[in-house]
Amino acid sequence: MRNPENDPDLAWLADHREIHIIAQQNPDGRRQVEQGAGLWRKNHNETACPAFTPGVDLNRNSPFLWGNGSSGNACSEVYRGDQASSEPETRAVQDYLATVFQRQRPGDGLDDPAPDDAEGLFVSLHSFSELVLLPWDGLGGQNENNAPNHDQLTILGRRFGFLTDYAVGRWQLLPPAGGTMTDFAYAEFGVASYTFEVGTTFMQSCDSFEATLWPVNFQALKLAAKAARRPFLEPAGPAITALSANLENGRIRITGIADDTRYFRGNVTEPPTDDPIAEVVEIRITAGLPESAGGKPLLFAIDSPASVASFEFVLPDGVTLPVNGRLFASAVDSLGRTGLPRVVELAERLLFADGFE
Repeated sequence: MRNPENDPDLAWLADHREIHIIAQQNPDGRRQVEQGAGLWRKNHNETACPAFTPGVDLNRNSPFLWGNGSSGNACSEVYRGDQASSEPETRAVQDYLATVFQRQRPGDGLDDPAPDDAEGLFVSLHSFSELVLLPWDGLGGQNENNAPNHDQLTILGRRFGFLTDYAVGRWQLLPPAGGTMTDFAYAEFGVASYTFEVGTTFMQSCDSFEATLWPVNFQALKLAAKAARRPFLEPAGPAITALSANLENGRIRITGIADDTRYFRGNVTEPPTDDPIAEVVEIRITAGLPESAGGKPLLFAIDSPASVASFEFVLPDGVTLPVNGRLFASAVDSLGRTGLPRVVELAERLLFADGFE
């Protein structure tokens, strides 16, 4: 895994997460743009509206809520196809997702939630509008049509919004779109699913992408990888926003900042009304492995609990650094919610700062 910034978070995610990337769902549409077509959202199925703008909108072609928020007119930009999953691109992605995710929702109804401890996360990247969109996108309407895990999805969505400055919501941001892959992934497998509408134009320049789009969306995607183990639970806990470790006189000193306020929604009023902000009261430190993978935590109370709290602890005598040099920290708030871990690595040379082995 390429890690040009020597980011220890990326190193442990490579060890503890399985990340699948489908680089392009619409290769024919991309080819049309590369050949000068400008805005082209459909594939290039020439049996659909062959004389004008041929193709099917792949983001209206999946079976869940197919027919909602789309058009039966083959020449429409949002033509859904003559039947659900009619397009080979749609079927290929759906079949691939079935090899990655297990079904976790107990039923197929609109009111059947995924369990709180469901695993897995799906992000569909689109351009453009600077939005984080939630399922059920195809239902439209207002809060009565929100997905059964809506509040949990929204909490993590607002964590993404904090990193990207994108508005976060379902029905208030765009008109309904049925048959999206995001709705399908949540409906079929019960995984946390999102659409990121990235950028400010359909064809963002490379310079703009590298300078503005990639840095913020990279941080959001890294958060997604962290959250994928328990996306409906762990993102509600405090985030560790800074973490360092040093060896002093043979003992390890940990310093950092834990923050329970990192939410952004834009001008959206969809529920939950309040973000789950509370005081940070405890830091949990494990060596070698995150707690979720079997690391045994050392617990440290925050002397002055606050929603944004600095901490500094010296690990007790007898605590040894693991071979991989990694120490994991997670924060707990006053509501008992434990946030996602952050890792710091002590360089091996620090173990022998006096020059002796």
